[in-house]
Amino acid sequence: MCGLEMFQIDLKTLGADGYSLTQQLDDTFFALVKGEEVQQGSVVADVQIRPVEQAFDLNIKVEGEVQLTCDRCLDAYMQPVAATQHLVITLGDDFEEDEHTMTIPVEQSEIDLSWLIYELIVLALPFRHVHAPGNCNPAMMSVLEAHSANRSGEERATVDPRWSELEKLKNNI
Repeated sequence: MCGLEMFQIDLKTLGADGYSLTQQLDDTFFALVKGEEVQQGSVVADVQIRPVEQAFDLNIKVEGEVQLTCDRCLDAYMQPVAATQHLVITLGDDFEEDEHTMTIPVEQSEIDLSWLIYELIVLALPFRHVHAPGNCNPAMMSVLEAHSANRSGEERATVDPRWSELEKLKNNI
């Protein structure tokens, strides 16, 4: 189990050696972060922060698996996840963020890595959340197929009769 305190890093107090953390993230982490996409999983996060001139190099690597709901059959399944992210963090006047850099106000100087780690996990997920082929709930798949067949049958029955002449031409080619 882990709390989120270890992910709160004050960049002003960071020594020349920087900060390193390897942490097993479990269901407790996902519950504390309160993200909507992922609530359960087992992921190892490796975080490295190194001071470089007037900035900080942040490297995050995550690897493990998270529980998702299958879009097709609605059963839970475990989705492997692996990703890395590199950010350059600077201290400045206002908060700014883009793809590769982040500026944190000097007076704040503290960064919450828990949300960055969570976002990296979520961004590493595939767009469609589905089981591997053949692993979906068979009962749900049969219901889905029955309803899909009915829907396609209705569409064919309501086809405008004017298109039937074009269908004849297509079949003759």
